[in-house]
Amino acid sequence: MKELLSASTWNIMWQDFRAANTASPGRKMDQGEFWNQRAESFANNTVKSRDSSRVDTVFDFLRYHRALQPGISVLDIGSGPGSFAIPFARLGCRVTALDPSRRMLDLFKESIPNDLRDSIETLEGLWEDIDPDAQGWVNQFDLIFASMCPGVNEQALIEKMMLCSRQWCYVSAFSGPRNFEVYDEVWGAITGHPYPNHFNDIIFPFNLVYAQGYKPMIQFIESSFTQKEHPDKFTAELYSLLPQTPTRAQEEAIRSIILRHTKDDAVHQLVRSSVGMMLWRVKE
Repeated sequence: MKELLSASTWNIMWQDFRAANTASPGRKMDQGEFWNQRAESFANNTVKSRDSSRVDTVFDFLRYHRALQPGISVLDIGSGPGSFAIPFARLGCRVTALDPSRRMLDLFKESIPNDLRDSIETLEGLWEDIDPDAQGWVNQFDLIFASMCPGVNEQALIEKMMLCSRQWCYVSAFSGPRNFEVYDEVWGAITGHPYPNHFNDIIFPFNLVYAQGYKPMIQFIESSFTQKEHPDKFTAELYSLLPQTPTRAQEEAIRSIILRHTKDDAVHQLVRSSVGMMLWRVKE
């Protein structure tokens, strides 16, 4: 029991979990390169293609705990194409958006309405490389916000969030593996098991923060959306993730699966997941 109340124990378990689950093909690029390549696809499948329900759910959670007020300062870690940064700014928040992908930030800046440009500052970089003292960020933000950010993945980076916050920290991550309809079908045909995608889990940051003496509020939500991608791009990305070079027969099976899920010149892939949202107030 004593070990479970140690933040370092949870950090070790977190790193062991990541090491065991991030060695699959397709995850060997650095974050900037990976997200530069996926920027347009990600933006199309988040900002442009989804409704506002995800943002509304997160904002309702923050409001319920009085962590979201007009005029607060927000540091959005892993902002992507502005899925949350722009809605934060619409509420009157002052937003600093950090992301490792230059292309993602370019798409983000292109989508910022003119009346919000003075409310949003963007910065290219990795959270792990940020020096809060050099940036002047120590105790400078009311809310440190990291939604589904793969770059927040160890104790030191959680503690850096708390160092920069004068009030609240928010982290969300998957709870359990996701279900990718087409990927799972392809992996089943080739390997006999679903697509392996359990690279992070909310259990680790939650218990790590709890072990440090905080009482994080947590809420779980079920999420689903249909990813739409041109068949050529979808096939190229799928092949980059495969654990082995497919045989000719397997290539035929893959083509058949992709064809069955193609409509209006786009592959439609239903993605289901469970997400844990956690929020805690830093100590005075």
